[in-house]
Amino acid sequence: MTYGWDRNNPLDMECRSDSFHKFVRDVLDKFTGVYSKSLIDFVGETNDEIEFIGKYENLVDDLIFALKAAGEICDETFIRTFPLQNVSDKIAFPAVYTDQLETDVRSAEFMVIKRFNYK
Repeated sequence: MTYGWDRNNPLDMECRSDSFHKFVRDVLDKFTGVYSKSLIDFVGETNDEIEFIGKYENLVDDLIFALKAAGEICDETFIRTFPLQNVSDKIAFPAVYTDQLETDVRSAEFMVIKRFNYK
């Protein structure tokens, strides 16, 4: 919503909305499980998965860990103090879930929630 809709993306064209709730509801109704499916396409099946998956919630720490684990030299202070990039405008476009919408998202994306240890 912050950056507009991709005219070449069927999900964007089918589900675009000025309402976060309506957008998510439309994604659930028209593209059930799309997030889980796209992640599996990216990281691989459990028997052939990439070696490390960082999480948004720990993005900086996970990036530093991954770089060090790969034997790369990195400036940890630079990474920790680098200005945020590509940040959504949460004031103009708040992501508000009703209890029902959260339940429906958890149901549709159960596979990824379980696989990546989300609660």
